[in-house]
Amino acid sequence: EDKDRDTASTSVGAIEEGRSPLQIPLRNRIMKRLTLNNPILRVLLEAFTLTFLAEWGDRSQLATVVLAASNNIYGIIVGGLLGHFLCTGLAVVGGKLIAAKISIRT
Repeated sequence: EDKDRDTASTSVGAIEEGRSPLQIPLRNRIMKRLTLNNPILRVLLEAFTLTFLAEWGDRSQLATVVLAASNNIYGIIVGGLLGHFLCTGLAVVGGKLIAAKISIRT
């Protein structure tokens, strides 16, 4: 019965704030999934951080800046994203294939 009273007071508070009572449980579930305990989020965050730090200030970034200064910026954005996606994708697939053939411990 306490749980029902708690839910009712939360729902009333949400309605008073202009939110749907259904948004509260959904928001809580989303926030639980976005914690660093989530292995998928940890891998994404680690991959993003490593890639961002590795690419910051390298020759390809400087070349992209030069291209953007004299060409269509949207074409440069799409081309840069596609090129980086392809290069990184090949590196991931190649790494996976190599790891299947070679022991990491040696």
